[in-house]
Amino acid sequence: MSQIQRLPWDPDDTMHLDDVYVNLQWVQEERKPAGTSSDPIHSYTSILDTKQGKTPKRILVRGKAGIGKTTFTQKMATDWANATLGLGECDEVLLRYKHVLIINLRSIQPGQTLKEAMETQITCPAENRKAVTDEVMQAIDYDSDHVLLVFDGYDEYDINTSTEITDIIYRRQYQGVCTVITTRPWKAEELMNGRIIGGAFEITGLTKDNIAEYVAKFFNDEQTYVEYLVYKRWDAWGSIGNGLVGYLDEKELMSLVKIPILLLFMCLMWQEDQESDAQTDSLPASFALLYRKLIQLLLRRRYGIRTQDEMEQSACVQKLEKQTFISLGKLAFDGLVKPDGGLIFDEKDLQTIPDVNELYSLGLLSKCKVHSNLDVKHEVTFPHKTIQEFFAAKYLARKLDESDSNILDQLFENLDTTDKLYDMSFVLRLLCGLSRKATTEVLRRGEVLHNKDDKQDHSHKNMDYCVPDTCKDWYNDLLLEHWYAYCPQETVLPPELFSWHTELYIPDSFEHSDSKFQQILRDSMCSPQICSGLNAVIIDYAALEVHCI
Repeated sequence: MSQIQRLPWDPDDTMHLDDVYVNLQWVQEERKPAGTSSDPIHSYTSILDTKQGKTPKRILVRGKAGIGKTTFTQKMATDWANATLGLGECDEVLLRYKHVLIINLRSIQPGQTLKEAMETQITCPAENRKAVTDEVMQAIDYDSDHVLLVFDGYDEYDINTSTEITDIIYRRQYQGVCTVITTRPWKAEELMNGRIIGGAFEITGLTKDNIAEYVAKFFNDEQTYVEYLVYKRWDAWGSIGNGLVGYLDEKELMSLVKIPILLLFMCLMWQEDQESDAQTDSLPASFALLYRKLIQLLLRRRYGIRTQDEMEQSACVQKLEKQTFISLGKLAFDGLVKPDGGLIFDEKDLQTIPDVNELYSLGLLSKCKVHSNLDVKHEVTFPHKTIQEFFAAKYLARKLDESDSNILDQLFENLDTTDKLYDMSFVLRLLCGLSRKATTEVLRRGEVLHNKDDKQDHSHKNMDYCVPDTCKDWYNDLLLEHWYAYCPQETVLPPELFSWHTELYIPDSFEHSDSKFQQILRDSMCSPQICSGLNAVIIDYAALEVHCI
């Protein structure tokens, strides 16, 4: 767990976690009668701090796609192991644990017990596996105060998969074991509303200094970073990473790369441009454009392509786009809409994909051995869930461009609640940046679901979803993807999106994370097409806020 694969196309290019990890911003969330507060915490180890003489037994860690939830669990395990082996130091709060067990929830098999899950996921030699699992299980049963259990990826887990795992998460079993659960935000509500959580925290991403530190480590440019940090030389700041930090700051892309996986992609693209002596005019400014350019980078690396003309004329690329990527996109989409989830595939699932070995060579799929009792099988996954979501969106976009309007009907048949809608939010966001036809349809269908939930269920669970800022975040992120992809030179939203903007935006209370797009929203509010409906909109939202409180 201490090794990180740096390059998607090269599984042998790994670095020690300590050499690439930078601290993330964290906040602690507390729900009070006056509302939810978010207070910064100093370190990730603060989530384990004793409060009022008691250690919380169920700790929720939430964060957006790619924000670093899994990497945080690797960092915690690595720090603990280094300190335990005398190879380093860590916060003493970690040292009170004799066993740290991290379980990937997406890999849980139907009916598995915790012990069986451990046997399939730990990587020690087969002859030692039983002894290790027996030792940990005994500690869980008889020394629970000294066991730290981490369940990574609750949003990728179906609670019907394993009765025992679900019972542990919901504190019906092993109540005395300190258990950390990571998840994307939409899924966190299930646990928060069950009142089983002793502490709730959110990873909010990288600060500007963290971004500079990460870039410096990626480009082996720590000296320039130190010159900025120690001597406060702002010329050094802009020069970090061969000028990447200065570029990100100047182009107002810091809000985008506060998500670590997106910063990694930016570093890869900047490095590619530097090595090819290409003139870097721009880097992508939205999720969809960023992932699309990443795939192009992988293709260029694989086939030695230097220019865009070569890319368009390459027979290998054309074959992949017309056949392999379509089949891969369908696999990705079908997996995401499966009721029991589909993030792990058998090799037989890929038999219909032409040139499947090219996908491994490109780094778009990875294969690993999994031990299950006496059997050994191969599991196939995308390198990150967001890559699977991109190809699912790419598949949907192609279907829409082929005038297959039924594909959205097929998708939204599965999205019959706002829970499921938010589960697919990253796919829908990417889709709006990949297909011009998609945005208004997705917005319209999303509105139907929000209205349905608001009318049919006024429980605490859905009350949170009708808070205006939460709804507006979802809608406005879709608008942002459309704007960057299709009208980035426009200073206001296009006419077909005006009506959505007026329904969702209140100038004094809403700040979008993308400052450039925020200005587009403000300018749109001042346009003649919109101002006529502004008063009614503000009144409606004032009423909605009172209802939600």
